[in-house]
Amino acid sequence: MGGPTWIAFSALFITGALSVSIVKRQVEGQNDAELCKDRSPSDYFRLTAEDDCRDVVRCSVQGLLALRCPSGLAFDIEKQTCDWKNNVKNCEQLEKPRLAPLCWPLMSHCVKPASWLAEMATVSRRNCSAMGCPTAAMDLTKMLALWTGIPTELLPVTKPSVFSPTASAPLTELHRKGHEIATHSITHRNQEKYWTEASLDTWAKEMAGVRLILERFANITDNSIVGVRSPYLRVGGNSQFSMMEEQAFLYDSTLTAPLSNPPLWPYTLYFRMPHKCHGNGQNCPTRSHAVWEMVMNELDRRDDPNFDEELAGCAMVDSCSNIISGEQFYNFLNHNFNRHYKTNRAPLGLYFHAGWLRLNQDYLDALVQWMDEVLGKNDVYFVTMTQVLQWMQSPTELSGIRDFAPWKEKCDVKGQAYCSLPNACPLTSRELPGETIRLHTCMECPQNYPWIEDPTGDYFAFKK
Repeated sequence: MGGPTWIAFSALFITGALSVSIVKRQVEGQNDAELCKDRSPSDYFRLTAEDDCRDVVRCSVQGLLALRCPSGLAFDIEKQTCDWKNNVKNCEQLEKPRLAPLCWPLMSHCVKPASWLAEMATVSRRNCSAMGCPTAAMDLTKMLALWTGIPTELLPVTKPSVFSPTASAPLTELHRKGHEIATHSITHRNQEKYWTEASLDTWAKEMAGVRLILERFANITDNSIVGVRSPYLRVGGNSQFSMMEEQAFLYDSTLTAPLSNPPLWPYTLYFRMPHKCHGNGQNCPTRSHAVWEMVMNELDRRDDPNFDEELAGCAMVDSCSNIISGEQFYNFLNHNFNRHYKTNRAPLGLYFHAGWLRLNQDYLDALVQWMDEVLGKNDVYFVTMTQVLQWMQSPTELSGIRDFAPWKEKCDVKGQAYCSLPNACPLTSRELPGETIRLHTCMECPQNYPWIEDPTGDYFAFKK
């Protein structure tokens, strides 16, 4: 049986990981070109068996990059990961003979997420061919994820949509059909420094505030809005993640991991990030937080990965500026899918704005064709972000995935649409003077347009 592969589409946005350090390595008396000849850039190797078993290097276009495992751990050359030192039996081995597919271990017992993740990050990986775990893909705008797992005919696949406070009615129906909705802020201010330097209170107003708007005007009242993505992928440091803890958000999907092979699985911020703080002027968390990170693995944008030289990856599909045709997009999807499907089956995120597809029919046709093809596999499924985390905390083999309750409950759409003709409420707000904005909602119209200081639309009605 094959293990799970995951994929994620996003237009809106809407655990325990080991702490390692990666720095450029200068090697005296050795030529980087000679060391890296015929060597995969994804493979870590030792320069000498005499050094600490914690230290390895890999090749890159910048030269040798060194990695040091945390204290108490050693680098397992065969598994290409840090592990408890007494588990590593190959400290004398300089390099691994070949890259073998890796998969997260299935655990037969239930423990708390923190301890389970700590064990998951250090325990020996098992070959995916020896176990059954699904492959998933996630749609972040609606949090739809494709994962090689539950019966594909039971999961609806629909177009991505972007949330704004003016469009609550469509989200009501998307939620009813099993899609997961997450938060992306109220104001979406275009000053990047606003998000990088925002206080805990500002983050709460933006993210908890938009959740309140969704709960009230989209009638999503089942406590399912638990995800966050920051505008412009600007990380808000400890203030952002402290807010998420206080406001009971489950996961963030803002942090970007550099292009790597194999890609990363989601992790928690109980421990330091397993990758560098990627991006210009980012404000990454520097202390522990009880929050999951649905990390955005950069995508490989090369036309021919077997021939082209290494290029920097891109986190958002529509930022891969070299994609100019439907055929090129189709090949891009297949290559990146295989990078996940044929290695460790980490969730594959495909994040883009809906307009990118809406304005180019060739891209949309290529996406639909590709989705039809991968769904023909018996181990690829579409699930939500939360369902990915539920599987990671309760791993289930493919043979039992049809009865995996957290997935199964979303497959059967129940009831009727909440309303067929939503209210188009013409509203004003003192926060947006001179503007009249229509709020489309199946709920009762508020007295004011909901905004950052007045998410219910009632507050200023009592301040006249």
